[in-house]
Amino acid sequence: MKKVILLALVSLLVFTTGCSVLDKLAIAGRAAQFFTAWKGQNESALKDGLTTEVTYNGLKMSNDLAAADLAREEWWTNYVTVGDPKSVTELDGGTATVTYEFTIMEKEKPETERDILMVLIYIKSETFSWKIYSVDINPIWIAL
Repeated sequence: MKKVILLALVSLLVFTTGCSVLDKLAIAGRAAQFFTAWKGQNESALKDGLTTEVTYNGLKMSNDLAAADLAREEWWTNYVTVGDPKSVTELDGGTATVTYEFTIMEKEKPETERDILMVLIYIKSETFSWKIYSVDINPIWIAL
């Protein structure tokens, strides 16, 4: 199920004309939950990249009970972050590009470290405060 959800997200972002508006909104809502929960597990990586002022689909990108519940279901429950993650944010004309670099390791399994690079591009929208325009999550597929 996790792979299906990620595939749906990637498909939405790559083939933006191939989905109905309702489908796009449904997948976008799931993406918001995904990254909210991801932030809850990686506060140090995101504290400079996203602030509590940034919302997506009406959801603030912050740690909360919903994020904790989601985290128990998702891929990162089997991984831990190791090393120092970095984030770089560039703001240009209403667009925010956030690049995250961090390393994950399977819990209690040394020598399973994998480098992850995640690029999120947010654009200002009249409908939503911010929306995800593109995300490079190919390395996450390796982790799955």
